Amino acid sequence: MNVDVGAVRLLGAVFLFVFVASLLSERLLAAAVRSGSKSEILVNISERLTLMRISNLIALMNCVGIVVLAALLYVVSYGPCREPSPERPGVVPERRSVLPRIPCLPNAGNREFTASTGSWCSVKAGHRFEIG
Repeated sequence: MNVDVGAVRLLGAVFLFVFVASLLSERLLAAAVRSGSKSEILVNISERLTLMRISNLIALMNCVGIVVLAALLYVVSYGPCREPSPERPGVVPERRSVLPRIPCLPNAGNREFTASTGSWCSVKAGHRFEIG
């Protein structure tokens, strides 16, 4: 399994960015809002408007970082599954699912739900076929 080292390092950097941005955004928000009744909170926010805007900007950057983090996790997790096999160069194997098979209830017989395809399969004597 070949994983791009650069993608893994970028994944770690984005993870740290999301972690620090979350902490910083919450600290700035708490400093801008403080505590008290609803009217006191609104007065505190109006007095510290720049701090509130910076907190919102960092929270927005955190949201973008989470989307990038999800994309990098997909690249790192599924990328090696789609590489050509050394036995048959040029042939890309079928995508293998990392999702587990979810067994059915005992009264459902020899059927199980395949999470990767979202359909029911019948399992009898080691053979599988789609039910639909």
